[in-house]
Amino acid sequence: MSLNDLDTLIVEGEDRNSLYHAIFVPFNLNTTPEDDFKMIPEVGDRMAHEFEEYRPYTSIKQFRREIGKYVDDAEVSRYENYVFVPVELNTASEEDIKALPGVGNRMAHEFEE
Repeated sequence: MSLNDLDTLIVEGEDRNSLYHAIFVPFNLNTTPEDDFKMIPEVGDRMAHEFEEYRPYTSIKQFRREIGKYVDDAEVSRYENYVFVPVELNTASEEDIKALPGVGNRMAHEFEE
């Protein structure tokens, strides 16, 4: 079963958004196909195209700046629950490391050490 097949089985609405937020494996902004971005709740053709158009992303700050041209900060922040920009841990800033899914202050500190 593909992700698109699964998506057709899930009921639209708040339960769907809650489920996706809980189980979603974030997409790499630099390698994910445009059609897969449409799996993110409330991302349609136009926004999926914009995600792909600004490649390659070098940092999450670039994503915020470029996508922030189309939606407000709250929506950009919501999108960040579903996407990430890969980083080189040896050269990345603390901010870029914390932008990785599931990385908080403590883990970022461990990476830096």
